[in-house]
Amino acid sequence: MLKLAAHHSLLLRSAVCLAVGTLAVGCQSTRGVTADSQDRALTLSVAELQMHLRTDTYRTFDNLQSDGRDVFDVALWRLDRLVELRGAQYPQWQDSDVVIEYARARALERLRRYDEAVVAYRRVSELGGLLAKPAAEQLEVIERFAAQLHEIDPTLEPLQGDLAQIEASTEQWLQLAREVHSLPHASLALQEAEGWEQARVDYFAGRGEGDDAIAACQRLIERHRDSKLYPRHLIRLGDLYAERARRGESTARVQRAAFDVRKYEKDLEQALSAYELASETRKPRLRREAETRIAALLAYHEGVRSDVR
Repeated sequence: MLKLAAHHSLLLRSAVCLAVGTLAVGCQSTRGVTADSQDRALTLSVAELQMHLRTDTYRTFDNLQSDGRDVFDVALWRLDRLVELRGAQYPQWQDSDVVIEYARARALERLRRYDEAVVAYRRVSELGGLLAKPAAEQLEVIERFAAQLHEIDPTLEPLQGDLAQIEASTEQWLQLAREVHSLPHASLALQEAEGWEQARVDYFAGRGEGDDAIAACQRLIERHRDSKLYPRHLIRLGDLYAERARRGESTARVQRAAFDVRKYEKDLEQALSAYELASETRKPRLRREAETRIAALLAYHEGVRSDVR
């Protein structure tokens, strides 16, 4: 599958060279700055997009620039500007337009905008040429992703939705990830499944069902240990345990009931363990967030100990 992806990248590079060369011949007499700029913009946009097409967006944040923008979003913006510019100058599609549309499809796919990617791939496959076959191959897979989205109730909200729908969507995306195998499609399917697993945690947490929310978060972590969001999931688990510990202490204090110290300390320990694991991440912001949670929870615990004394 990696060989297939490399083959598609080679075809895209070849198509860019052919398209730019054809445009150059066709514009020799009236080329000017505009045509030169379009050639450079097309070559640059596709080259930058190709650099990131093998990025595993499920496991890494390598698709995010230093300013937080997604490289695929940036690439799509540039390509869309080229479409607008060329549409005003060339009413009929040329080789360059086919290359731009194929590149747009790749970017849309990585942004998980599957319906739009389907339209772009289908257009390229129907126009023929060097990119028709790879577009048709990509189209076959992305149509399955788009179809999966259409099976989901668009009005579904995690806090008001149907748990059965959440469960079904989770399992369907996991199954699709197992079936497609190749990057980036497996990663995209895993991201979709992960999102539904998170919705399942929200479903229980939003209803105040703390025990079920913790169990759901533990399942999320177990299933997505390879995810780039793994530290974030650990922080969420720590928050759920910390919330249960605080709730138990608060209820005992308000209702003047017996304080289950053993249960409180167990929840506290679980929360701290989750935060400590999260603090081992290489991401400075997440590490600081986990460390801040640890400090806050320990300070709270000191207050509880003072009250107990």
